[in-house]
Amino acid sequence: MPIADISKNAGLPENRLVCLLRQLTAVNIFREPSPRVFAHTSASVVLTDPKFAYTMDLILHKVDVDFKIAGYFSEAVDLWADKMDNVQKPELRTAFNLAFKTDQHFFDYIYSPENISRYGERFNRGMVGETTELLDEAFDLYDWTVFNTGDKIVDIGGGLGHVGANIAGRVKSGVEIVVQDQPSVIEQGRTIHDSVTFQPYDFFHGEQPVIGAKVYYLRHILHDWPDEICRTILRPLHQAMDSDSKLLICELVVKDDSFWAIGKNDKDLIDGWGPEKRHWGVRSMTMSMIFNAKERTDAEWHKLLDSVGFKVCQVYGYSLDQSIIEAAKQ
Repeated sequence: MPIADISKNAGLPENRLVCLLRQLTAVNIFREPSPRVFAHTSASVVLTDPKFAYTMDLILHKVDVDFKIAGYFSEAVDLWADKMDNVQKPELRTAFNLAFKTDQHFFDYIYSPENISRYGERFNRGMVGETTELLDEAFDLYDWTVFNTGDKIVDIGGGLGHVGANIAGRVKSGVEIVVQDQPSVIEQGRTIHDSVTFQPYDFFHGEQPVIGAKVYYLRHILHDWPDEICRTILRPLHQAMDSDSKLLICELVVKDDSFWAIGKNDKDLIDGWGPEKRHWGVRSMTMSMIFNAKERTDAEWHKLLDSVGFKVCQVYGYSLDQSIIEAAKQ
């Protein structure tokens, strides 16, 4: 397509678009078969697939939000690094607060009435895009067929219900899946999924409304919060659980310090710094920038859960991109 047509469709000046598109061709996203004419590559054509729509929302979120936050990270470290694990939500400050000039927490900000249409709804869709390809891998780690008619599985912070709907397709008939999240998110989810029960719930205010469920499930929730705030989230679940209830946490379990120790020489550094380290490193930096939080090691998960009365029973999928930590009341 000629740059003039792209410019017209995008509503952007040609000279700006040429710089952008030529930079993308350097990393095999688009190509320029003739001067000022651009075409898809096998990589960029994926962007036109309707199945990729939610992932496009994730990319737009990262460009529009995460990249902006990154520019304020060093200033945030100077101001608040020593308070990382020792504050509650009202006092939490991060690079996000500096970048967006707000005292609100990230989630309160994107779900506020004035911001939900630009940030909140797109973030919800983006999380579907991030999760879709990983769902089967994660759920294959755990046997969901052990639950029986009348049992309840509560997906806390379950967003639009795409995770809960996947679980609903794996359990026996009669097992109820309850998806809990903020009211605005729940309303959006009800228009998408009918195989789960949606329930508004703010895990910072009030008791867990579902008592004695077989499973309380947290997926990619606790990595968004420092330790002390995680304890605030976990305590109501501990109080709601019966002796045979399980807490399932789907998160990364980052390997310990010995895994990261590389660089005896240049070759060791090049050979040792592979995709797994890069992925875990980026994830941890992202959590730190936006939330003053982190991805946790096995020892850190044990310490956190023990501090609020849980014992780790088993960890499924240590070597995978995500793990499931099964815990029970001590």
